[in-house]
Amino acid sequence: VLASAAFARLVEGPASGGLSGVSHATPTPMTSTGPFGNPDGAPGAPQGHVALPRTAAAGMEVANVARDLTVLQSAAGLGPRIPAVPAGAAQLRDLEVQDRFSWATVKMWLQAAGYGKLTLFVILVMCQRLLFLGESLVLASWVDVKVTTGASSDRTYLCLLVGVVTASCASFIFLYWAAGRLSMAASQSFHDQVLASLLQAPIDRFFDRQPIGRILNRFSFDLRFVDNAIAFCVLMMVAFCFGFLITQGYILSEVTWTVASCAMPIYGLLFYYVYLYRGTAVPLVFHSKFALSCIQDLQGVVMSSCVSIRANGMSPDFMARHNHYSATIIRCQYLIFHVAKAWVQSRVTLCFSALTVLFALGGLWTRMPMGTLANIVSLSFISMQEFETVAQMFANSITVLNSLQRLARLLTTPQEAPAETGADPKIRLSVLVSRMHLASLEAKRGVEAEASLPEGVDAEKSWLYFRLVSIAGTGGHALQSPAQREMRRTSLAVFLKGQFPLFRASQDNCSLELLDGRRLRDLAPGCAALQGLEDSYSIVAVNGIARSAGSMAEELCNPPAAVWLDLWQSKYAGGMRVQLEDLSAGYGNDPSVLRGISIDVLARARFGLVGKSGCGKTTALQCILRLLEPRSGRILLGGLDASKLGLAALRSIVGIVPQEPVLFRGSWRENLDPFNQYPDGRLWEALQNLALMPLARSSPGGLDAPVCPSGTNISLGQKQLLSIARMLVRQPPVLLLDECTSALDPHSQEVARNSIMNDFPMSTVLAAAHRAEALRGFDSVVVLEDGEVVKQGSTEEILKIDSRTLA
Repeated sequence: VLASAAFARLVEGPASGGLSGVSHATPTPMTSTGPFGNPDGAPGAPQGHVALPRTAAAGMEVANVARDLTVLQSAAGLGPRIPAVPAGAAQLRDLEVQDRFSWATVKMWLQAAGYGKLTLFVILVMCQRLLFLGESLVLASWVDVKVTTGASSDRTYLCLLVGVVTASCASFIFLYWAAGRLSMAASQSFHDQVLASLLQAPIDRFFDRQPIGRILNRFSFDLRFVDNAIAFCVLMMVAFCFGFLITQGYILSEVTWTVASCAMPIYGLLFYYVYLYRGTAVPLVFHSKFALSCIQDLQGVVMSSCVSIRANGMSPDFMARHNHYSATIIRCQYLIFHVAKAWVQSRVTLCFSALTVLFALGGLWTRMPMGTLANIVSLSFISMQEFETVAQMFANSITVLNSLQRLARLLTTPQEAPAETGADPKIRLSVLVSRMHLASLEAKRGVEAEASLPEGVDAEKSWLYFRLVSIAGTGGHALQSPAQREMRRTSLAVFLKGQFPLFRASQDNCSLELLDGRRLRDLAPGCAALQGLEDSYSIVAVNGIARSAGSMAEELCNPPAAVWLDLWQSKYAGGMRVQLEDLSAGYGNDPSVLRGISIDVLARARFGLVGKSGCGKTTALQCILRLLEPRSGRILLGGLDASKLGLAALRSIVGIVPQEPVLFRGSWRENLDPFNQYPDGRLWEALQNLALMPLARSSPGGLDAPVCPSGTNISLGQKQLLSIARMLVRQPPVLLLDECTSALDPHSQEVARNSIMNDFPMSTVLAAAHRAEALRGFDSVVVLEDGEVVKQGSTEEILKIDSRTLA
């Protein structure tokens, strides 16, 4: 009732208040149902469908989710069958309902725990059960001696009994310690393996096909059962089985073979009842787990789409479905822990009673010693009493093993490519250098630097001059002066004070190039981060100062307490060319979305992808990030095959601003710089360029002010600007933009467009848009239609195409 009331407040409460809002809705009461059927009288439930929204455009997502939930319910037998769908959620649900734990999973868990800890646990179990039996044997022997001889050393038996009881208590304590140690080691190892497997799972082959409730259920209820319950359910169940075998073995060894033979059919009947109980309890446990996943799926839908649900009048339908799943869980739990348990206990008690009578009569018939006979009868009654606890433990053990199996299935999910490979290049580095580690430097302008050359050296053949080449991003035009078209002197150079030159300004005067024969460790001999770098790097930013070689040189020569260096490999300092060669890609088993497209984007160019929805724009961007693996063709980034790069290296090169912005739980600083790699000045500069500085400064704490979960204290447009600012701080060599200004007003769109055009001087930008107008000023634009390139040209040329092509 409380769960239903809370869900009703979530569905019907004020949108701004969430669960804390005041609700005037009356929750739909749980009504009578057939076995696992739909609730009687629930709106739409008899047909197994949730009513479609009245406003199709606003509620399409909710309608799709509602249909999916109906399919899942039907697939598990929770309601009337509906027309089968092809692949998708129904197959996943069928697979889960039919799932059974296997011994291979148990073996996997034992390997995670360690066979050494398992051996210690088994030894302690046997010792504890043998000592427990030893207590009864001491008492039986004491009674037998008293009855037969009448004279015995009570002190001897008393001391022996105290010693056995003390040892039994100690073994019991050590047994629980060993069980906890075994469970902790296995749970920690299993958790790490499952989490690593989940984090490496591909988007299209796993996350796009898994309901959110399923994943939440795995890492909440299932993991809790494996962490907490496995030691005191499964392991204690094993301990009882050992004890049962030892106890019954002792009883059968004391009675005659005739009595033992008569007891065998009763034992067989006993195990048959246990087998029937298992056959009933296991499906009910799976059914309960399935209903729990459905509830969590439903809660996830309501949390993300509560406004659409209320606007389209679907609250009663969702309440009815929630109440139905809740009632299903209650029914399953009642049948497992009350009905089935009472059924099996009554029959097992009858079997143990028959065994006790048989052993007692057999002992009396064969004139068994009184102490031994009393011990056998008491052990038989103890076993009968223990079974009540064991029945509860057995049901819990099924739940735990079910949870273990469900977690183990995550270990078999397909995996992304490895994060690192041995051949991954370090294209970009961000290094913090203390002033005390920085060498003494001095900057010299062109004439002064030329005067420092040794006598007899031809200046034009030295490091001071470089051959002039056209720079990508300037439109491909060479400089007009005939003299400048051949050679040009660098504008400045950075020297180790009183020694040799170390850096020179680049051709475009935007970075500092490391001279041939020099190493970065010469810049800061005491900095450990620079010691192992043998490749040639260029400095593209110093303490947030970028795009000005003179300003960066001045900052290096007069450093503050610490210096942030943003380094690029010299051969990529001119930007990274992006090439898509005969690229085909698709999702799952569906037809290909991209059909052999070939695109060549020059370094530092601004390139646009235009087309109507479903033409493959986002798919192309996902292939570059390898969120989606191409089916054929290849992608080259600066001449490097993306398929041969580790994902960590690839995604350090490529940045993306998605259409739906993602904000992290934390402060402004943590959203702009999640890995704490850049100085505050760079963060403030990014916020200022995107007109977010007033908003950040108005927040108490500035950059340390918290951003509410999902960014509820800022608008959707501000979230998009913050996502662009995050990339502006990072300055990735390749920047992907997926409709990143769709929620912006015209003024904010112009601010974002200016930032994209001017504030990413070294980045190659690929932007996806529905309209070519959004890509004005871009160097080139291609039009995609049905996964193929149908037109390529400048923005002005593309705007002349029939508007139906771009709609």
